[in-house]
Amino acid sequence: MKNSEIKHKVNKAFSNAAPDIFDAVLRDCDTGKGTVIDMKKNRKSLIIKLVASAAAVVLLAAAALTGIYSYLRTPVSTVSLDVNPGIELSLNKSDRVLSVTALNSDGAAILGDMDLAGTDLETAVNALIGSMLKNGYLSDISNSILISVDGDNAQKNAQIQKQLSVVINSLLQNNEVEGAVLTQSVTTDANIQALAEKYGISEGKAQFVYEIVNANPRYTVDELAALSVNELNLISQSSQTSLNNVTSAGTASEKAYVGVEAAKSTALSYAGVSEASVRELDVELEYENGVMVYDVEFKAGAVEYDFNINASTGEIIDYKREHDDDYSGNGNGGSQNNTSSQNGTSSSQNNTSSQNGSGNAYGQNGGSSGSQTQNGDGSCYYSDDIIPEGNYIAAKTAKQTAIDHAGVPGADIREYKCVLENDDGVILYEIEFKYNNYEYEYEINATDGTIIDSSREWDN
Repeated sequence: MKNSEIKHKVNKAFSNAAPDIFDAVLRDCDTGKGTVIDMKKNRKSLIIKLVASAAAVVLLAAAALTGIYSYLRTPVSTVSLDVNPGIELSLNKSDRVLSVTALNSDGAAILGDMDLAGTDLETAVNALIGSMLKNGYLSDISNSILISVDGDNAQKNAQIQKQLSVVINSLLQNNEVEGAVLTQSVTTDANIQALAEKYGISEGKAQFVYEIVNANPRYTVDELAALSVNELNLISQSSQTSLNNVTSAGTASEKAYVGVEAAKSTALSYAGVSEASVRELDVELEYENGVMVYDVEFKAGAVEYDFNINASTGEIIDYKREHDDDYSGNGNGGSQNNTSSQNGTSSSQNNTSSQNGSGNAYGQNGGSSGSQTQNGDGSCYYSDDIIPEGNYIAAKTAKQTAIDHAGVPGADIREYKCVLENDDGVILYEIEFKYNNYEYEYEINATDGTIIDSSREWDN
């Protein structure tokens, strides 16, 4: 087949395969004839729609940003760190620090010029504890810190307490300090808030003080509010006080004080007894009249002893020596050779007194009944049920026994009083006097001169 024939056949095939739409196109053109399309109007409408959509997007973004800002800036919990410095941190939901407030001058010294806003909680606490260690507020002498968390989510509060307890313990150990870390959740209460405002302390410390006072009625909030957390912790631990809302890890340090053993030794030495010869020996660290004291109590023979010893100096502040009404006679007794410790010096006095001459209690032959005063060195009153002519030691001998036992110069005592009386069949001298800042009281057996009871207390 020739090339011209092949080309003719191909063209014919393509012509038959393509549809003939020319007439249809002409008809469509006739139908649309006369319709005008306004391109400017459609463009303006499109622009309006685009602007509206953009504005909506901006509003949604602004709302989202406002929500995020509010989320980040809204405080949801408060953490306070109390040693003696008091620091309070306000946190958002992400545990980011919104603000840090010093609650006292020590807290201001710890905070210094640090700007911790915006940091995470752990970073802020690291910085604050580091400053407390550097400035000596946390050490092996004062090792207690109270962590208090106030927030609406109890589970989150517990989580923060646990987290910070681990962090702070680790920091203390890295600085060779065996810490005592206390944690608690703060319960919002009007009384607690009022206490915090009155004493310028955190609500966490106010709650801690309040719980100790409730468990130990002998204390008042006024007494304890000014104490450091370590002192409060020592008081709580020494009395084995159970605080419902407080979790404790570690033991409060007593290294600032003379210690239990030294206090015990001082009391036993003063009483003139050995530890092996006493019973019911008990020592507690307490707070009395503005001073931390060791309260040492024990019994020896028919006598009960109660000493308050200055925890810082080891000096005997006051003591009581009373008859043990429960004594059955089956026990170890103490000697009458009493050792007195005054301002760090000791002196021994043998208090067994003998009758100085014959006659009555006043060193006189005879006397009249009734309550009256006898002149002289042993001036004394006697009660109506006393027979003055009884065979008693002289009043001046009883006075000297008391003065010798107290270890004070007799010429310097003041407000001396003496009464000879009948106490349930026992004739005794009741003697009182003051020396320096103390009041002394003695009951001395008028027959044999032994000391029945004695006490020394702070003269208020």
